[in-house]
Amino acid sequence: MSGRQTARGRQHCVKQIFLMMLMAALNAFAGTFIVKPGESINDKLKVLQPGDTLLVRAGTYRESLALPRDGQSGKRIVLKAFPNEKPIIANATTLLALSKQWWLIQGLIFDQQDAPSDAIKISGSNSILRGCEIRNGMKDGIDGAKGSTNITIEGCTIHDFVNQPGVDAHGIVVNPGARGWKILRNKIYNCGGDCIQLYAEDVHPVAEYSKNFTISGNTFYTTLGGNSENALDFKGIPQLETFSREL
Repeated sequence: MSGRQTARGRQHCVKQIFLMMLMAALNAFAGTFIVKPGESINDKLKVLQPGDTLLVRAGTYRESLALPRDGQSGKRIVLKAFPNEKPIIANATTLLALSKQWWLIQGLIFDQQDAPSDAIKISGSNSILRGCEIRNGMKDGIDGAKGSTNITIEGCTIHDFVNQPGVDAHGIVVNPGARGWKILRNKIYNCGGDCIQLYAEDVHPVAEYSKNFTISGNTFYTTLGGNSENALDFKGIPQLETFSREL
């Protein structure tokens, strides 16, 4: 075999290896999308299917997020910050309606800009809110609805939810009928109401209370003095499986 033929053979092998590596890279990133400042997160969310991921580049996005469809067990839809970046979702209204199933929301900053509404409303199931910062509102940082099930709030920082004296603004409030929540390793501070409240009224029978909650490893504090209420206020929950805290 001539030297020229050997060189051609090596070039062919290199091309084949390059093509194989390129295909592997494309397959690895199939279903991964990126949104950057000047684009709409909601527009990008519309194309996501179960198993897809949307990475959000650093910047400020002035919109409220609406999730278009459910993920699936084993195929969550992921909305997360681009690695080592801190994108901000800023709007003077509810910033996220987590009404679907099987989502992971991670690493975003939600800045409510002193709006008199809940920052994040959760009514779906089997979803995770992880490593987010939720701040600057006049009502509740997170409001959990009746029927919300298997929700995990993990490693988040929730702070500065304050209304006028006598008007509650909680870090997390969960309404009767929620099931299987896990509230883990969060930092919650400077709330005009409670850091965490599991709500119920006298009219709610015990059967309607929230159940099977795990609250563990959280840190609660205030610098607001008498303008804050309780670290924890459990008005109705018959089954609190695990509980630890630092106050």
